[in-house]
Amino acid sequence: FTVQREAGEIDLRPVTREEPGEPVITGIEAAKTTRTGGNGYHATAQVFSAAAVGRSTPSSDDAAATDAERAIVGLAGVTAALGSRTVTNEEISRMCPTWSPDDIVKRTGIETRQWISGDESALTMAVDASRRLLAQAELPIDAIDLIICSTGTPLSTTPSMAALIQHELAGNRDTGTAAYDVIAACSGYLYGLQIAYDYLSNRPDGRILLVTTEALSPKLDTSDPDTAPIFGDAATATLLVGATGAESAPARIYRPAIGAQGESGDALKVPIESDRFITMDGLKVYQIAVRSMLEMLSAACEEAGIGLADLGLVIPHQANQRIINAVRQKLKLPADRVYSNIRHLGNTSSSTIPLCLAEVLGTRAKDELIGLAAFGGGFTYAGGVLRVR
Repeated sequence: FTVQREAGEIDLRPVTREEPGEPVITGIEAAKTTRTGGNGYHATAQVFSAAAVGRSTPSSDDAAATDAERAIVGLAGVTAALGSRTVTNEEISRMCPTWSPDDIVKRTGIETRQWISGDESALTMAVDASRRLLAQAELPIDAIDLIICSTGTPLSTTPSMAALIQHELAGNRDTGTAAYDVIAACSGYLYGLQIAYDYLSNRPDGRILLVTTEALSPKLDTSDPDTAPIFGDAATATLLVGATGAESAPARIYRPAIGAQGESGDALKVPIESDRFITMDGLKVYQIAVRSMLEMLSAACEEAGIGLADLGLVIPHQANQRIINAVRQKLKLPADRVYSNIRHLGNTSSSTIPLCLAEVLGTRAKDELIGLAAFGGGFTYAGGVLRVR
């Protein structure tokens, strides 16, 4: 397939010149996932044991490794946890009577989403996903050098979510693990991947736990049809390893490309105040999201030394099926080359891309290149490339 035009460039004409009108989404295939409800969600990419991603004492050959060899970074596994409450379109429609259940599917591509309930929170989901990842990798928290947490819904500014996750995992022991948060909205996972790449490029025996956790439902005005049908709650945990363990990891990451275009929050805002709700100008978000994700995907491919036509699969941020479809149409790709699982998960902000990775990594061909593209409030945007091992 090709995504190139006459001058070897993608058609990136500004989306603002288009009049999208009222979209109707058709032909969406539901992603095949293994689910047991709520935090029993078991879409999990292959996680290698400690023996496969373990540290080793550097040899003289290691010391002589080139910068390129030392910059190899592996993705060793991804796990996920969801809010336990399944919310249907029928329930959303009762809260937002101007939208019928069918309207919600046509305009968003979403049929159900998972929301937290009871004692669940962004922290409980994050700890659940992290514990599952460490158990499958057969690693103690002491073996992790750094915890990075991407979240737009922290419990507090201090302690950070990353520090709270460390506290829960370590049982109040001092493990020597560094921990801090990243706030980059829906682009946070790729922002975290870039930080991890730079860190591990200089520490070939290092290990990083990259966590995303988003509890958006408590911040929704459930009577607002522009936001209530869209968002869900989920956390993910990703194990990233330096060159020492990368050879056995199921994927290699290239250095992501990231960027931002500051805005006042008029277009998209997740407030910190407990008595205020998420607000979004859907049309403005749509226009900027499509353009910026295409640009950052192109920049990430350039960083990896490949062309857009080399990508076997593209995973865009699962913002809305309209946006996913627009990205696919701009790239001129068939539906099976642009991944979507939004139908039963909704928009889980920085958790959407790793949720997709947890589902697809074990199913792709060796050496296949996977492109990642994200856009979020702020505005932030990012692109990345993985190579399946």
